[in-house]
Amino acid sequence: MEGFPSDLQHRLQNLLDSLPERWSYAIFWRATPDARPVLKWGDGRFRGPNSSRTTKPPQSMTIPFWDPEGSIDGVFTDVEWFYMVSLTRSFTDSDSHPFRAFSSGTPIWLAGASELQVSGCDRSREALSHGVQTLVYVPAWGGVVELGSSDLVPENWVSSRKARAAHVNPLEAERQRRERLNKGFYKLRSVVPNVSRMDKASLLADAITYINQLKTEIEELEEARRSGCGRGGGEVEVEVGVTVVGGNAMIRVQTGKMKHPAAKLMEALRDMELNVQHASLSSVKEVTLQNVVIQVPGEVEGEALRDALLKRL
Repeated sequence: MEGFPSDLQHRLQNLLDSLPERWSYAIFWRATPDARPVLKWGDGRFRGPNSSRTTKPPQSMTIPFWDPEGSIDGVFTDVEWFYMVSLTRSFTDSDSHPFRAFSSGTPIWLAGASELQVSGCDRSREALSHGVQTLVYVPAWGGVVELGSSDLVPENWVSSRKARAAHVNPLEAERQRRERLNKGFYKLRSVVPNVSRMDKASLLADAITYINQLKTEIEELEEARRSGCGRGGGEVEVEVGVTVVGGNAMIRVQTGKMKHPAAKLMEALRDMELNVQHASLSSVKEVTLQNVVIQVPGEVEGEALRDALLKRL
Protein backbone atom coordinates (compact mmCIF):
# COMPACT_ATOMS: atom_id res chain seq x y z
CA MET A 1 0.00 0.00 0.00
CA GLU A 2 2.51 2.57 -1.18
CA GLY A 3 1.54 6.11 -0.19
CA PHE A 4 -0.67 4.96 2.69
CA PRO A 5 0.16 5.01 6.41
CA SER A 6 2.15 1.93 7.46
CA ASP A 7 0.31 1.82 10.80
CA LEU A 8 -3.12 1.49 9.19
CA GLN A 9 -4.12 -1.60 11.16
CA HIS A 10 -3.02 0.06 14.40
CA ARG A 11 -5.15 3.09 13.54
CA LEU A 12 -8.16 0.89 12.89
CA GLN A 13 -7.71 -0.82 16.25
CA ASN A 14 -7.43 2.55 18.00
CA LEU A 15 -10.56 3.68 16.20
CA LEU A 16 -12.54 0.65 17.41
CA ASP A 17 -11.27 1.20 20.96
CA SER A 18 -12.10 4.91 20.97
CA LEU A 19 -15.68 4.76 19.69
CA PRO A 20 -18.46 4.61 22.30
CA GLU A 21 -20.49 2.04 20.33
CA ARG A 22 -19.69 -1.67 20.03
CA TRP A 23 -18.41 -2.14 16.47
CA SER A 24 -17.58 -5.64 15.26
CA TYR A 25 -14.98 -4.59 12.71
CA ALA A 26 -13.38 -1.71 10.81
CA ILE A 27 -12.19 -1.93 7.19
CA PHE A 28 -10.30 0.63 5.16
CA TRP A 29 -11.14 0.45 1.46
CA ARG A 30 -8.34 2.19 -0.43
CA ALA A 31 -8.88 3.87 -3.79
CA THR A 32 -6.56 2.98 -6.66
CA PRO A 33 -4.80 5.98 -8.28
CA ASP A 34 -6.54 5.50 -11.63
CA ALA A 35 -8.66 7.79 -13.75
CA ARG A 36 -11.58 5.56 -12.75
CA PRO A 37 -10.60 4.50 -9.22
CA VAL A 38 -11.51 1.14 -7.72
CA LEU A 39 -12.01 0.61 -4.00
CA LYS A 40 -10.02 -2.41 -2.81
CA TRP A 41 -9.17 -3.93 0.55
CA GLY A 42 -6.59 -1.72 2.24
CA ASP A 43 -6.57 -3.13 5.75
CA GLY A 44 -8.95 -4.27 8.44
CA ARG A 45 -9.40 -5.09 12.09
CA PHE A 46 -11.96 -7.48 13.59
CA ARG A 47 -13.05 -7.20 17.21
CA GLY A 48 -16.01 -9.56 17.34
CA PRO A 49 -19.80 -9.25 17.44
CA ASN A 50 -22.17 -9.86 20.30
CA SER A 51 -24.10 -12.43 18.23
CA SER A 52 -23.34 -16.13 18.72
CA ARG A 53 -24.32 -17.43 15.25
CA THR A 54 -21.41 -19.40 13.80
CA THR A 55 -20.12 -20.64 10.46
CA LYS A 56 -17.38 -23.16 9.63
CA PRO A 57 -14.99 -21.71 6.99
CA PRO A 58 -13.12 -23.82 4.43
CA GLN A 59 -9.63 -25.01 5.38
CA SER A 60 -7.96 -22.78 2.78
CA MET A 61 -9.39 -19.53 4.13
CA THR A 62 -6.91 -17.31 5.99
CA ILE A 63 -8.14 -14.56 8.29
CA PRO A 64 -6.86 -11.02 7.71
CA PHE A 65 -5.99 -9.33 11.00
CA TRP A 66 -8.64 -10.46 13.45
CA ASP A 67 -8.91 -10.63 17.20
CA PRO A 68 -9.50 -14.32 18.02
CA GLU A 69 -11.83 -13.71 20.96
CA GLY A 70 -14.99 -15.71 20.35
CA SER A 71 -13.46 -17.90 17.62
CA ILE A 72 -13.07 -21.43 18.95
CA ASP A 73 -11.65 -24.45 17.09
CA GLY A 74 -12.07 -22.82 13.68
CA VAL A 75 -15.75 -21.96 14.23
CA PHE A 76 -16.62 -18.37 13.37
CA THR A 77 -19.62 -16.11 13.80
CA ASP A 78 -21.53 -15.02 10.72
CA VAL A 79 -20.23 -11.45 11.08
CA GLU A 80 -16.66 -12.73 11.25
CA TRP A 81 -17.19 -14.77 8.10
CA PHE A 82 -18.58 -11.68 6.35
CA TYR A 83 -15.48 -9.75 7.44
CA MET A 84 -13.14 -12.47 6.14
CA VAL A 85 -14.67 -12.70 2.67
CA SER A 86 -14.47 -8.90 2.38
CA LEU A 87 -10.77 -9.40 1.61
CA THR A 88 -11.81 -10.47 -1.90
CA ARG A 89 -14.28 -7.62 -2.54
CA SER A 90 -13.83 -4.46 -4.62
CA PHE A 91 -16.19 -1.65 -5.64
CA THR A 92 -16.28 0.29 -8.89
CA ASP A 93 -19.73 1.79 -9.42
CA SER A 94 -21.84 4.36 -7.64
CA ASP A 95 -24.56 1.79 -6.87
CA SER A 96 -22.39 0.43 -4.05
CA HIS A 97 -22.42 2.40 -0.82
CA PRO A 98 -18.63 2.33 -0.31
CA PHE A 99 -18.04 3.91 -3.73
CA ARG A 100 -20.94 6.33 -3.30
CA ALA A 101 -19.51 7.59 0.00
CA PHE A 102 -16.06 7.92 -1.59
CA SER A 103 -17.23 9.80 -4.69
CA SER A 104 -19.63 12.14 -2.87
CA GLY A 105 -17.44 12.77 0.19
CA THR A 106 -20.52 12.22 2.37
CA PRO A 107 -20.83 9.56 5.12
CA ILE A 108 -23.55 6.90 4.80
CA TRP A 109 -25.15 5.41 7.93
CA LEU A 110 -27.48 2.41 7.62
CA ALA A 111 -29.09 1.09 10.81
CA GLY A 112 -31.64 -1.70 10.99
CA ALA A 113 -32.79 -4.49 8.71
CA SER A 114 -35.17 -2.30 6.71
CA GLU A 115 -32.51 0.26 5.74
CA LEU A 116 -30.00 -2.43 4.82
CA GLN A 117 -32.55 -4.41 2.80
CA VAL A 118 -33.97 -1.54 0.73
CA SER A 119 -30.67 0.30 0.29
CA GLY A 120 -30.16 -1.04 -3.24
CA CYS A 121 -26.60 -2.13 -2.41
CA ASP A 122 -25.52 -5.79 -2.68
CA ARG A 123 -22.97 -5.41 0.10
CA SER A 124 -25.57 -4.05 2.51
CA ARG A 125 -27.90 -6.97 1.81
CA GLU A 126 -25.03 -9.43 2.17
CA ALA A 127 -24.09 -7.85 5.49
CA LEU A 128 -27.66 -8.19 6.73
CA SER A 129 -27.73 -11.89 5.81
CA HIS A 130 -24.63 -12.39 8.00
CA GLY A 131 -26.07 -10.72 11.08
CA VAL A 132 -24.80 -7.16 10.57
CA GLN A 133 -27.38 -4.65 11.83
CA THR A 134 -25.48 -1.39 11.27
CA LEU A 135 -23.16 -0.35 8.43
CA VAL A 136 -21.35 2.97 8.21
CA TYR A 137 -19.19 4.27 5.36
CA VAL A 138 -17.02 7.31 6.07
CA PRO A 139 -14.96 8.94 3.29
CA ALA A 140 -11.36 9.45 4.38
CA TRP A 141 -8.08 10.39 2.74
CA GLY A 142 -7.42 7.93 -0.05
CA GLY A 143 -10.49 5.77 0.44
CA VAL A 144 -13.39 4.87 2.72
CA VAL A 145 -13.64 3.53 6.28
CA GLU A 146 -16.34 0.89 6.80
CA LEU A 147 -17.68 0.12 10.28
CA GLY A 148 -19.98 -2.85 10.91
CA SER A 149 -21.84 -3.97 14.01
CA SER A 150 -24.19 -6.80 14.93
CA ASP A 151 -25.94 -4.25 17.18
CA LEU A 152 -28.44 -1.63 16.08
CA VAL A 153 -26.42 1.59 16.41
CA PRO A 154 -28.27 4.93 16.05
CA GLU A 155 -26.65 7.67 13.99
CA ASN A 156 -23.75 9.33 15.80
CA TRP A 157 -21.77 11.66 13.57
CA VAL A 158 -19.14 12.14 16.28
CA SER A 159 -18.11 8.56 15.51
CA SER A 160 -17.96 9.27 11.78
CA ARG A 161 -15.76 12.32 12.38
CA LYS A 162 -13.40 10.16 14.44
CA ALA A 163 -13.27 7.63 11.62
CA ARG A 164 -12.43 10.34 9.10
CA ALA A 165 -9.76 11.86 11.38
CA ALA A 166 -8.13 8.47 11.93
CA HIS A 167 -7.11 8.36 8.27
CA VAL A 168 -6.00 11.92 7.57
CA ASN A 169 -2.84 12.03 5.48
CA PRO A 170 -0.01 13.41 7.68
CA LEU A 171 0.86 15.91 4.94
CA GLU A 172 -2.76 17.05 4.75
CA ALA A 173 -2.95 17.33 8.55
CA GLU A 174 0.19 19.48 8.55
CA ARG A 175 -1.24 21.66 5.77
CA GLN A 176 -4.44 22.20 7.78
CA ARG A 177 -2.42 23.03 10.91
CA ARG A 178 -0.36 25.63 9.04
CA GLU A 179 -3.51 27.10 7.52
CA ARG A 180 -5.06 27.54 10.98
CA LEU A 181 -1.84 29.12 12.24
CA ASN A 182 -1.68 31.56 9.33
CA LYS A 183 -5.30 32.60 9.88
CA GLY A 184 -4.49 33.26 13.53
CA PHE A 185 -1.50 35.42 12.58
CA TYR A 186 -3.60 37.39 10.07
CA LYS A 187 -6.15 38.15 12.80
CA LEU A 188 -3.39 39.12 15.22
CA ARG A 189 -1.75 41.44 12.70
CA SER A 190 -5.07 43.21 12.11
CA VAL A 191 -5.38 44.26 15.78
CA VAL A 192 -1.75 45.14 16.57
CA PRO A 193 -1.29 48.83 15.61
CA ASN A 194 2.49 48.93 15.21
CA VAL A 195 4.12 45.99 13.44
CA SER A 196 7.89 46.42 13.17
CA ARG A 197 8.45 43.55 10.72
CA MET A 198 6.21 41.12 8.87
CA ASP A 199 7.74 37.86 10.12
CA LYS A 200 5.82 35.86 12.72
CA ALA A 201 8.39 36.15 15.51
CA SER A 202 8.38 39.95 15.26
CA LEU A 203 4.58 40.00 15.13
CA LEU A 204 4.37 37.99 18.35
CA ALA A 205 6.89 40.30 20.04
CA ASP A 206 4.93 43.38 18.90
CA ALA A 207 1.69 41.82 20.15
CA ILE A 208 3.21 41.19 23.58
CA THR A 209 4.46 44.78 23.71
CA TYR A 210 1.02 46.07 22.74
CA ILE A 211 -0.72 43.93 25.37
CA ASN A 212 1.66 45.18 28.06
CA GLN A 213 1.02 48.74 26.90
CA LEU A 214 -2.73 48.20 27.19
CA LYS A 215 -2.28 46.81 30.70
CA THR A 216 -0.30 49.91 31.67
CA GLU A 217 -2.98 52.17 30.21
CA ILE A 218 -5.70 50.37 32.16
CA GLU A 219 -3.71 50.78 35.37
CA GLU A 220 -3.28 54.49 34.63
CA LEU A 221 -6.98 54.88 33.96
CA GLU A 222 -7.87 53.15 37.21
CA GLU A 223 -5.39 55.32 39.09
CA ALA A 224 -6.83 58.44 37.46
CA ARG A 225 -10.33 57.35 38.41
CA ARG A 226 -9.32 56.76 42.01
CA SER A 227 -7.47 60.08 42.29
CA GLY A 228 -10.38 61.99 40.77
CA CYS A 229 -13.03 60.42 42.94
CA GLY A 230 -13.34 63.24 45.51
CA ARG A 231 -12.86 66.16 43.18
CA GLY A 232 -15.82 68.29 42.16
CA GLY A 233 -16.31 70.97 39.54
CA GLY A 234 -17.20 70.87 35.89
CA GLU A 235 -13.74 71.50 34.38
CA VAL A 236 -12.82 69.17 31.54
CA GLU A 237 -9.40 67.55 31.97
CA VAL A 238 -7.39 66.80 28.83
CA GLU A 239 -3.92 65.29 28.56
CA VAL A 240 -2.28 64.86 25.15
CA GLY A 241 0.96 63.04 24.36
CA VAL A 242 2.50 62.79 20.87
CA THR A 243 5.38 60.60 19.70
CA VAL A 244 6.59 60.99 16.10
CA VAL A 245 8.44 58.09 14.46
CA GLY A 246 9.29 58.53 10.78
CA GLY A 247 6.12 59.29 8.85
CA ASN A 248 3.81 58.18 11.68
CA ALA A 249 2.77 59.70 14.98
CA MET A 250 1.27 57.97 18.01
CA ILE A 251 -1.22 60.24 19.77
CA ARG A 252 -2.35 59.45 23.31
CA VAL A 253 -5.30 61.48 24.62
CA GLN A 254 -6.67 61.12 28.16
CA THR A 255 -9.87 63.00 28.98
CA GLY A 256 -12.17 63.27 31.95
CA LYS A 257 -15.77 64.50 32.08
CA MET A 258 -15.82 65.15 28.33
CA LYS A 259 -18.87 64.27 26.27
CA HIS A 260 -18.17 62.31 23.09
CA PRO A 261 -14.35 62.43 23.38
CA ALA A 262 -13.77 60.10 20.42
CA ALA A 263 -15.91 62.20 18.09
CA LYS A 264 -14.15 65.39 19.19
CA LEU A 265 -10.70 63.90 18.63
CA MET A 266 -11.64 62.59 15.16
CA GLU A 267 -13.11 66.00 14.27
CA ALA A 268 -9.91 67.72 15.40
CA LEU A 269 -7.74 65.39 13.32
CA ARG A 270 -10.01 65.88 10.32
CA ASP A 271 -9.74 69.66 10.67
CA MET A 272 -5.95 69.25 10.66
CA GLU A 273 -6.22 67.03 7.53
CA LEU A 274 -4.40 64.12 9.18
CA ASN A 275 -4.95 60.54 7.96
CA VAL A 276 -5.88 58.07 10.73
CA GLN A 277 -4.34 54.58 10.37
CA HIS A 278 -5.44 53.00 13.66
CA ALA A 279 -7.51 54.06 16.66
CA SER A 280 -8.43 52.44 19.96
CA LEU A 281 -10.45 53.61 22.95
CA SER A 282 -10.81 52.42 26.52
CA SER A 283 -12.85 53.95 29.31
CA VAL A 284 -13.15 53.62 33.08
CA LYS A 285 -15.91 55.63 34.74
CA GLU A 286 -15.44 59.24 33.51
CA VAL A 287 -11.87 58.82 32.28
CA THR A 288 -11.34 57.97 28.60
CA LEU A 289 -8.02 56.99 27.02
CA GLN A 290 -7.58 57.09 23.24
CA ASN A 291 -4.63 55.89 21.16
CA VAL A 292 -4.44 56.98 17.54
CA VAL A 293 -1.79 56.33 14.89
CA ILE A 294 -1.72 58.90 12.07
CA GLN A 295 0.38 59.72 9.04
CA VAL A 296 2.24 63.04 9.31
CA PRO A 297 4.44 65.07 6.98
CA GLY A 298 8.13 64.68 7.64
CA GLU A 299 8.57 68.24 8.95
CA VAL A 300 5.92 68.01 11.70
CA GLU A 301 7.21 68.09 15.29
CA GLY A 302 5.51 66.28 18.12
CA GLU A 303 5.26 69.33 20.37
CA ALA A 304 3.62 71.45 17.68
CA LEU A 305 1.12 68.69 16.92
CA ARG A 306 0.34 68.33 20.62
CA ASP A 307 -0.31 72.06 21.04
CA ALA A 308 -2.57 72.15 17.98
CA LEU A 309 -4.64 69.25 19.31
CA LEU A 310 -4.96 70.78 22.78
CA LYS A 311 -6.36 73.99 21.27
CA ARG A 312 -9.05 72.05 19.41
CA LEU A 313 -9.96 69.79 22.34
